[in-house]
Amino acid sequence: MLSRRLDVSLDEALRDLVFKPLGMTDSAVQLPEVQSNHLLPVFNAKRKPVPQWDFRDTMAGAGAVCSTVSDMLHYMDAHLSDADHSLYAAFPSTIRT
Repeated sequence: MLSRRLDVSLDEALRDLVFKPLGMTDSAVQLPEVQSNHLLPVFNAKRKPVPQWDFRDTMAGAGAVCSTVSDMLHYMDAHLSDADHSLYAAFPSTIRT
């Protein structure tokens, strides 16, 4: 819905509205080829390698973001701090149950 409302891809919307403001330089929905090689391998229950999961087409808003631990720490720090940044007012709505 976000990408439709803004008339851009989900990757562009998240990059411009979330990743850049929080300094998350290694996060994306659509990884560049060079970064795709950094993903951990995926295995099935029989310990056989399987292709990476791809949520972009079916459930992009629920799991399509690829990120590094460092970037996720930026995200968590923003949630836990009282810092004045452009996303501060939006964070309470992201943790409602």
